[in-house]
Amino acid sequence: MRFSLPCTLFGGVAAVLLSACGGGGGSASPPAPDPAPAPAPAATGLMVPPATDEAFVDAFLRGLAQVGTTSDGAAPPAPTLEADAGGFSTTYRLEESVDEHDVVKYDGARLFIAPTRGADCCYAVEPIATDALIAPPPPDGPREIRILNTDPDAATATVAGTIALDEGTTVEGMYLDGDTLIALTSTAWWGYHGDTFASLPAWEGQSLSVNFYDVTDTASPEAGFTLSLEGALVTSRRRDDRIVVVSRHLPSIPELVYYPTTDEERATNQAILDNLTAQDLLPALSINGEMVTDRLTPDQCLITDASNDIAPGEPGYPVITTVLSIDAATGQLDDVLCYAEATDGVYLSSEALYLSQTVYDDPDAIDSIVHQIDLDGGLRYRGSGRVAGSLVSRGQPDFRMSALDGVLRLVTTRWQSDEADRFDHRLFTLRLNSDTVSLEVIGQLPEPGSETVIGKANEDLFGVRFFGERAYLVTFERIDPLYVVNLSDPAAPMIEGELELPGFSELLHPVNANLLLGVGDDGEGRTKAELFDVSTPAAPASRGSVVLATDATWSYSEARYDRRAFTYLRGSDTTDRFTIPVSASLETTEGYHWDERLYMLEVRNRTAPAAASLQAVGALSAVRGAYIETRPRGIIDGDALYFVLGTQVWSGYWGTEVPAFGPF
Repeated sequence: MRFSLPCTLFGGVAAVLLSACGGGGGSASPPAPDPAPAPAPAATGLMVPPATDEAFVDAFLRGLAQVGTTSDGAAPPAPTLEADAGGFSTTYRLEESVDEHDVVKYDGARLFIAPTRGADCCYAVEPIATDALIAPPPPDGPREIRILNTDPDAATATVAGTIALDEGTTVEGMYLDGDTLIALTSTAWWGYHGDTFASLPAWEGQSLSVNFYDVTDTASPEAGFTLSLEGALVTSRRRDDRIVVVSRHLPSIPELVYYPTTDEERATNQAILDNLTAQDLLPALSINGEMVTDRLTPDQCLITDASNDIAPGEPGYPVITTVLSIDAATGQLDDVLCYAEATDGVYLSSEALYLSQTVYDDPDAIDSIVHQIDLDGGLRYRGSGRVAGSLVSRGQPDFRMSALDGVLRLVTTRWQSDEADRFDHRLFTLRLNSDTVSLEVIGQLPEPGSETVIGKANEDLFGVRFFGERAYLVTFERIDPLYVVNLSDPAAPMIEGELELPGFSELLHPVNANLLLGVGDDGEGRTKAELFDVSTPAAPASRGSVVLATDATWSYSEARYDRRAFTYLRGSDTTDRFTIPVSASLETTEGYHWDERLYMLEVRNRTAPAAASLQAVGALSAVRGAYIETRPRGIIDGDALYFVLGTQVWSGYWGTEVPAFGPF
């Protein structure tokens, strides 16, 4: 960008230069005033708008360096939690004020169930990747969203209508807003964590859509607004009246050889890359089937300022991350933001959106960069920060992030080559500095040089949950230490208490400020629920545990890996109800068979921590379906209990242990 100097400024500078040369007689003239210093350029932060379309293309091509002219391989891979007291359960949320999409939605009268081959599983990549699962074939029969009317008094459900879907479409999740159903569909399926996420060609040719339906008449739902975008869904969240959709797009570049092995292939690649334009790289956007070219342009995109102190030293994946802000009532596109980097973690608080990316500059010292984007008044980039370690690990990585009163709290893990201790876990607190457009680290645990550690030697981090001014962390190798971390002073986080127990917890649910519920493993491969009393942070205690499916040879619960399989309903008195699905392998005289169960449990005396207890009160059993149809969800409505497996529904009453009614 070029700037011209005003004539007055140019003349003033010339006069000063001439007077400095001396000469001429006569009386001395008053010295010319020193020119005012030029104002310092405004800070821009790590992510900056591209100066030109060519700059945007160049930023993208940094990530394609390995496929251009070389033969190198790819880059290494104070809240409250209040449920509807005494009513019905809804989709479990990390943040109470932020809704999350799911393949099952319920409003107390209507149950919506979508078919899917995925479950928002895959923006997390294990540090040691395993082979990705092969996508299972789609089920026989029509692809459709089922709508059922429920009768909680009779614990039954009847089909009220359906919404037909295009062949090959995967429903990643839905939102329900009154009589408007919003379905997020995708052509992609990534299995669980694995190499597919790091394979560039696997991301080509994908698309996602946000589809609005009027379900006032459940027998005849009407299709409404549809927004479609090239790319694969990373995740979405809903806050207030807006849905935020984050996607990942690998531009399709015809005839490009991603891993060239000959000089001819490398020369061909270079010629192709030399002719790329910004429009070639941006994902295509369409609204109601009509292409839209003025809503997503290079002007709405950011690129990394390589001169910034926290900029990655090596290029990342050559992908485009796109963030859409959509009006949940009308489907209209409010705003768009994109940047030429990948994202592998997303967290949306009541304050802002945070996107993380792992930095592999040093394979032995992996870092993470987090970008803050405000949602009020459009999508506005506010700043970025860099911390040691990765936010992407086992479980659900957004549990590792939390924001409260303008402070972002993070828990990271670094994998070390030291066989005596392979894990280094750290907690950071960061605050936005608007002057430097950055997220500055204001505190960390352990502090540099401190002998304090999170976890004993070789203990991985299994469970993380922030709640108000505390964080709860669970590490495990042979024993389960539960750490209680005090965050009341963000600049000086400290471990207040620790409790060691057999097994470990992966999903942590704050019952209230004094009680914490954990769902995990008993140390012998069986699913366990445990209730912790944290009313005295320096001395946390267990108030009892329940091991599920003790008659099984082997069992697991999806609630340990996907919070949406866990259902919690706060009661109107001092008793809360929750469900945990368990898939159990049973040995009989005829061999092994699978039993799908939905266990019913209660937290009793929640207002008196010392007297609180955990009780198992029953279970529903259902017949295991095909692999892709066993995705479990539980719904509590009064004394009725609905057990969703795939697209089928079983039911029963709270407190019973009998075969379920159904399927419906």
